[in-house]
Amino acid sequence: MGDFTVETERNLMSQRQCYFFGTFNPIHAGHLLMAQTALSQFEFEQIIFIPAYIPPHRPQDSEMASFMDRLKMVELACQNNPCFQVSPIESLREGPSYTIETLRVLVPDFEQHATPIPMIIGTDALRDLGHWCRAEILIEKVQFLQAPRESASQQTEVLIANRSVPIQTCMLDMPYIDVSSTLIRSYCKNGQNIAYLTPAEVARYIAWNGLYT
Repeated sequence: MGDFTVETERNLMSQRQCYFFGTFNPIHAGHLLMAQTALSQFEFEQIIFIPAYIPPHRPQDSEMASFMDRLKMVELACQNNPCFQVSPIESLREGPSYTIETLRVLVPDFEQHATPIPMIIGTDALRDLGHWCRAEILIEKVQFLQAPRESASQQTEVLIANRSVPIQTCMLDMPYIDVSSTLIRSYCKNGQNIAYLTPAEVARYIAWNGLYT
């Protein structure tokens, strides 16, 4: 199931939209390269960025910027690309932001959808996928597009209840980029310049609002 095949490519290229969930705390150059690569590689019409309102696994994270700050930074980062759209949908629902619940709203026939729903996923998120809410349904219904890992190996399985479960995944055709939100927050905390790690508009927003200091 984890193998990238001609059928997989055909299914992906038949989709108009691809979803990109994340905390985006803050959004960075790696996120944008992943989105642009997916857009070009599979000829999507739109990449829809969906910032998490209350990240289920990090609800009390002291380094988490507010949802409105994170949403604004994603909007600033995406403003010059008409194919990048930003949705505040997870702020419209109370409680933790479970990806499966959001997908059920975005894709009304999610459970019966004929082909897997494309979704960009970061390395850390993919590693923790087995702990997500209703992970077994996500694994069945979603085609995960992952960025290259440092080891260059593609992750094709996740661990659920101590058993390995194959996932539908394919690698984005892009270089490995060692940029993370954690790195940017660390730079901000230490007063270092974050130019080129994130778009200039986002860097200015962080500075003006004193985020991550």
